[in-house]
Amino acid sequence: MAQVYTPGIIDDPAVPPAGIEPAPTRDLIGMTAHYEYSPQHVYEHVYLSSQRYAWQNLVGVQRGHGDVDLTTAYKFDHNQYVFGFREFIIPVASIFFYDWETMRSTGKFLGVTSDGRVENKPAGAFIKIRSRTAYDEGKEPV
Repeated sequence: MAQVYTPGIIDDPAVPPAGIEPAPTRDLIGMTAHYEYSPQHVYEHVYLSSQRYAWQNLVGVQRGHGDVDLTTAYKFDHNQYVFGFREFIIPVASIFFYDWETMRSTGKFLGVTSDGRVENKPAGAFIKIRSRTAYDEGKEPV
């Protein structure tokens, strides 16, 4: 699976855009957060680098399962991020919007099922930041 990110404008192209231009970010690197999609679905994310994150299921049918997947993170605005990930084992390329002001996420799990159907599931979570890792200068992840 692949994802391509291209910032754009949804408005009158004759009017100059206001705000920051969405761009790749390293803001999430070193952070660990818990995402509660429901009381029965809680996942931990550890943002390892600009290219990878680790996840594990803490509560739910996948409890004990986890992996490290490819990611892309864009800063959308102050405390707002677009986060996408691609899984290695199954054909999944999902996209989420993180809002650190409200500590909420919303997005889509997009993938192909074992019988070849496209799956498009909306999802959202409450976010709790659990920790941040500090790196010495010159020893930061890619």
